[in-house]
Amino acid sequence: MTQMYQMRVLQVQGPAWVQGLAVRGASAWGLPGGGALVPEALIAANLRVGNRPEALGVEFFGGLRVESAGELALPDRKVESGELVFPVGRVGYMALHGGIEVPSLLGSAGWRCGRGVQLQNGLYLPLGREDARAPPPPPPSSPLWSPDRPIRAVPGPVPCLPLFSQRWRVGEGDRTGLRLEGEPLPAGEGRGASAPMLPGAIQLPPDGRPIVLGPDHPLTGGYPVVAVVVQADLGSLFGRVRGAGLQLLPVDPAQGRRLNREHPLLRLRRSGSIY
Repeated sequence: MTQMYQMRVLQVQGPAWVQGLAVRGASAWGLPGGGALVPEALIAANLRVGNRPEALGVEFFGGLRVESAGELALPDRKVESGELVFPVGRVGYMALHGGIEVPSLLGSAGWRCGRGVQLQNGLYLPLGREDARAPPPPPPSSPLWSPDRPIRAVPGPVPCLPLFSQRWRVGEGDRTGLRLEGEPLPAGEGRGASAPMLPGAIQLPPDGRPIVLGPDHPLTGGYPVVAVVVQADLGSLFGRVRGAGLQLLPVDPAQGRRLNREHPLLRLRRSGSIY
């Protein structure tokens, strides 16, 4: 028998919205792929309540309290209805048994591009039907992501060796991009020709402070791209709190492809468990 639960937002203390996974091929429509800032954390929360990995959940950047008759979970534990929770790191994720049903845009209901469903106190959200989803895959035997994972990047197309020889700190940022704080890098004056961008591209503006592009990145940009963070490490980077230290490690394109193939999120996509 189909049963519909309903979630009510009791308290939200920072930005929070319904979020899913990135949409592949979105650039063909002139849009970034969007998706969760740390997709591995959203997937882990979904698997904890028996959802398929791609089920929509909540991405939040401050305290969050919701009420629901269905099961609730963070990536690392179950949550009681009405419990006030906070992100572990920069951003948090909450999954609800059955997922969330909201209107979709071009195949995604979790797109942020000005159309995502933002949470407000008193908002009601309908949950998905429990019997509308196939059984989820078993949880992976190892954690999907780690805030201490080395951040590996493929150099170029404009090489900048000092990028890899110094320590960086996580700076200010949002879903569009993240600043790296440290000794400014040598940068040429002005901007180059506009070129296509993708998540993980490290742009170097004239002030020498690198910017790592996030899921809501602009489709094109004129700043030189000095490296591209491998997809397997993007969640680990964007999940870190401001001020956290990090070292960028250079890898060649073949190593980058291998790291992505071995990452649990990419394996779930290839297996068909994620559309």
